[in-house]
Amino acid sequence: MTESSTSSSRVLVVGFILLAVVCLYQAFRLSQFSSKVSEDDISLALLQECVLNAQATVSTNEITEDALTPRLLLDTDDIADYVEAFPVDDYDIYPMPGGLITGNLYLDDVKDVIKDELKKGNLWETHVIDMIVKYAQRGTTILDVGAHIGVHSLIMSKLAGPTGRVYAYEPQKKLYRELVHNMRLNDAINVVPMRYAAGDTLAVIEMNPPTQGNEGGTSVGEGGDQAELRTIDSFGFKNVSLIKLDVEHLEDQVLEGARQTILESNPVILVEIQGGYLPDSAPPGILKKKAATIKRIEDMGYSVLRFGYYDYVGIPN
Repeated sequence: MTESSTSSSRVLVVGFILLAVVCLYQAFRLSQFSSKVSEDDISLALLQECVLNAQATVSTNEITEDALTPRLLLDTDDIADYVEAFPVDDYDIYPMPGGLITGNLYLDDVKDVIKDELKKGNLWETHVIDMIVKYAQRGTTILDVGAHIGVHSLIMSKLAGPTGRVYAYEPQKKLYRELVHNMRLNDAINVVPMRYAAGDTLAVIEMNPPTQGNEGGTSVGEGGDQAELRTIDSFGFKNVSLIKLDVEHLEDQVLEGARQTILESNPVILVEIQGGYLPDSAPPGILKKKAATIKRIEDMGYSVLRFGYYDYVGIPN
């Protein structure tokens, strides 16, 4: 059985147990006010209804094993071996602050702008976290495209709940391995790590070599890890409440490859547009590209607002 299917089965079991407890409590409460139906009858009816609803919700947020299977880069076994060879002695476990992340993260000694902040006890991009908390909906599908080591994925996991799903894209092998183990460390069993790059076509691409001091700032290029490029639409996601895109200047390609998903689900879109270029000092070509990306989102029926240096939120009209 694959990692993703094992994770899915565990989520189903946990979700059903939680729903059963809630339903039985509701049945007990209702039985106090009913003189016509026995407690056992109410309990059974509510339990059956809740379980059926849970099955329907989980099914809506599940994608098939075939959708998760690589089309071109058949390296699943090699990547699985690489993930399991996690050099745990090279990592320390750091507790994360705040009420949303109550777990821990594996962090190594690599100099990295994000990890350095996490080691100080600071969450990364709190303005983005605020938007995730505001717009992620329980019991839905959430996409974290450019997940790094999973800080935002963990928050999404808690917000999605046991019947929701988080699909976390990270094409770089090392960061993907760290993402997987951080999800395991926190029992985030509703998160499905995906070692794919997102774009507007199907292809095998190379990443650039890791950017010194910013592992997550590595874009598609040459000389780095190979990865399979897939459109978001090719996975068949349904019931999507939120898409977060941090894709190192490939926003237009990723949005084009997600057009059907966006039009069907009308999710809120959080997107970093041309990260590193401030609007008041960006070259004319970058400003033109920013404007084109914003228009692309607006043309799909959205209002777009800036909420950070490079970050924008698309809200369905």
